[in-house]
Amino acid sequence: MPRLLPILGFLLATPFLVGCDATSIGELQRVFEFDAVGVPDGVSRTDARGNVLSEDDRDWRTAPVYSSQFTLTFLPYPNPASPTESVQFAGTFSGSNGALIPYRLTAQGDLSRIQAVTGSTEGTAPLFSFPAGQLGGPGLHRVVLLDRQGRIVTYGDVEVIP
Repeated sequence: MPRLLPILGFLLATPFLVGCDATSIGELQRVFEFDAVGVPDGVSRTDARGNVLSEDDRDWRTAPVYSSQFTLTFLPYPNPASPTESVQFAGTFSGSNGALIPYRLTAQGDLSRIQAVTGSTEGTAPLFSFPAGQLGGPGLHRVVLLDRQGRIVTYGDVEVIP
């Protein structure tokens, strides 16, 4: 019986140890959203045809709560873009009323809706196109896609060049 006590103790403690190490989807979502409103720091480069030249693994990840509901069909292109060039990107989305709304992160850390968006933001295959100059002057800019409830679905950086 004395040999059984350590084994029994381990078996009883294991669920508590595993529970302490587990991270909930809600916690992962909060971390994701915190990252989304952080300083832009890298860019996935694409040419005018949408060919990927280099990829930033921090850009355009899908939020944990939407991992089975959203996929980016193609990265924003061109990236970098001049202020007058239209940046385009698309995805497939089956979440919350099937609508995504693009925002830009301002220098003050606020999200501001991108106004001159053409394409379809509704339905299961949203397509976005807007002049890069709407993001601001030359430099890196964060673009954030939100659902209608204001939850962040994905985010990434677009570089505006002179």
